[in-house]
Amino acid sequence: MKKILLILCLLLVACEPPSEEVKGKWINIFPNIDIIPANIPQPVDPFNTVMYVRYFIEDDDETSHDIIQEAFSEEVYRLHQLFDRHYSYYLDKENKTYINNVYQINKIYGTDEELEIDDDLINVLKLGIEYAKLSDGKFNIFVGTISDVWTQIFDDYYNFSFIEEIDPRFNDEIKNEIEKYTACIPTYEEIEDILVIDEENKTVKFNLKEVLDEEDNNICSSNSKYKPSITLGGIGKGYATKMIVEKLISLGYSNGQVLSGGSSISTLGESFLKNGQQITVADPRDKGFGEQIPAFSLRIKNKFDMSTSGNYTTGKSYSFIDYENQEIVYRHHILDSNTGLPSNYHRSVTIFSETIDAAILDALSTTLVNLPIDEGLEFRNRMKEKGLDFEVVWINQEGIDKEITCNDETWCPTYPSKLTITSTSNFNNSLKVKEGVTLKYVT
Repeated sequence: MKKILLILCLLLVACEPPSEEVKGKWINIFPNIDIIPANIPQPVDPFNTVMYVRYFIEDDDETSHDIIQEAFSEEVYRLHQLFDRHYSYYLDKENKTYINNVYQINKIYGTDEELEIDDDLINVLKLGIEYAKLSDGKFNIFVGTISDVWTQIFDDYYNFSFIEEIDPRFNDEIKNEIEKYTACIPTYEEIEDILVIDEENKTVKFNLKEVLDEEDNNICSSNSKYKPSITLGGIGKGYATKMIVEKLISLGYSNGQVLSGGSSISTLGESFLKNGQQITVADPRDKGFGEQIPAFSLRIKNKFDMSTSGNYTTGKSYSFIDYENQEIVYRHHILDSNTGLPSNYHRSVTIFSETIDAAILDALSTTLVNLPIDEGLEFRNRMKEKGLDFEVVWINQEGIDKEITCNDETWCPTYPSKLTITSTSNFNNSLKVKEGVTLKYVT
């Protein structure tokens, strides 16, 4: 869910050794196991993104690469199969028994069937329920079906369909369809009654939601196209990152980080660099050509986790100007389950924490994308009262530039050139913004 265009200019990547006495190099370690579903004959990318470990290997170290790769690959292989909603996987080599994963859970929706599931799947589903409730549904794991609807809209757009034909802002038929899909998404008040987890017996049951149409038919029935489905796209990759970090630390590795899709970083220990690790986040106005100067940069010395959610992505998305309302509308993969629409508040939200793991940060960053800054601050303060300590950096492009005129000498709205960055911290005075960018601090 978060293939955000990030420039991760890490000083660690600059091949700088921990001291002059230590000789070595930085290496990227990728999984070495193919993940092949039972229902398609080709490998799939782990968590539909690129995950790798960036690690400093000393010159006389002949074993760490293989040990890290084996541990990393095992966790990625195991957890991807559990969290996948698109495909099934065999549990045994005889290809007779399927793994009970998210795909299988979605299949039992409305059937009264109970499915025995793995502890890690129980844990991540419980986290999803918890943060759906804490966020009042701004984070919701039941947006799988409506996400597929938007995937089709993006596909149509990239196949040269006109926005007026495919977007709910202009097409009432599509708008009405999205409203039906959205009505079938369990709300945060309903979520524990719809997905019933029995921790003692390690089972899950996916109950029916009822929404009646004018003829008293349930539009959310188990054979309806509007029925809800679970996706762990907003939390599964973060949970996997958390598990990988814990495993590598338990094996004694600390000079590196786990990177997931360019949208998150989890370090294995405190940075050995004198001034800490530098992180930069891309300017959404850059189009990927020529020199790209980051919107902001900062440094962190301690062990940390970082998660970014945003609407200028490496995946499919589009935007347009609603001339009537003088508004720029961004369409992307992060959906508000209350509306069924992509949120339109920010270009990106990046959160940092030295105490919260990647799974929780993924849920928090998704939540904050779906809230304006004032409500996001209220949410952050509520989370701090619960012991969740994190800092936030918002990137916004606001307003429409009216200074450019069209051929008929009337004003012609264009995408705004002004960028505003709002942060809850100066990160020990290390936060720097691009020239011309406005920086604000909030608490």
